[in-house]
Amino acid sequence: MSKDNNTGNKFDPKTIIIIVLLLASIIFGSMWFYGGNDASKEKVKQLESDFKKLEAEKAAAEAKISEWKDKYTDADRMDKTLSSQINGLKIDSKIAEEKAKKSKADLDKVQNGISENRKEIEDLKKNPPKLTDEELLASLIKKTN
Repeated sequence: MSKDNNTGNKFDPKTIIIIVLLLASIIFGSMWFYGGNDASKEKVKQLESDFKKLEAEKAAAEAKISEWKDKYTDADRMDKTLSSQINGLKIDSKIAEEKAKKSKADLDKVQNGISENRKEIEDLKKNPPKLTDEELLASLIKKTN
């Protein structure tokens, strides 16, 4: 019987070295992972508690941000409403000023007319017209018709 070189020797030196290194790294890795020192475990616990505190602070800060956004939105809406009311009131005040100016001008005309009428009355009292009998009669007939 002849012996085949490939089938008889299944593990060559390279394969054995790779397997030994793999097993050694698994053993040392698991020892490091499961048997780490107490200081690093406490540091991890401290970091986890710090992380939880920071998460709580972050949630509180986000709640405050949301609250302030709502307040800003309400204030902005109120500002826009008040601005539109102010613009409307400005327009109304301009219209009222124009009406007041027109009314003052009309009042001034009426006062001037009253002043002129008073002057005419005073002039007529001081210097009554001298009408003849016929002119007086014609004036009376004219006013009564």
